[in-house]
Amino acid sequence: MLGGAVLTDLALIGRAEAEKRALWTRVEAIGDGAMPDVLLDPAWSYLAEKPRERRASLIERVRAALIDGETPDPRTAASIALLSASGTLPQFHAEIPCNGDVYTRGKELERGDWGAAAASSAVARTTNAVIANAVIAATVLPRN
Repeated sequence: MLGGAVLTDLALIGRAEAEKRALWTRVEAIGDGAMPDVLLDPAWSYLAEKPRERRASLIERVRAALIDGETPDPRTAASIALLSASGTLPQFHAEIPCNGDVYTRGKELERGDWGAAAASSAVARTTNAVIANAVIAATVLPRN
């Protein structure tokens, strides 16, 4: 999802437009060419991508996490948690067969169990970097 400030910037330079619908607002990328700010390029590219392509990509990642047991990235895990919490996961039965294992995995991700391994890994990487820097500093820097 794109932040409101980014969408506002794209709209102000004439590269995005919004169409209000009954229950939601559709935002589309418009125009061609380079952006005046390189930070807007990824946002505009995301908007320009067709919704069906984004949906297919998301379903593929959700299926990999729920059925194949792959560790989801944070965005996919959050999407699965929302689907599970809202009770809408069974609506995707044609693409993601909903059984007891899928339901259980969805509930695990809903509780946030997906983040523990990532957090532990980040702490370990940071600790290793601090130790490595201390060792380098102790052996390379001149002593007075």
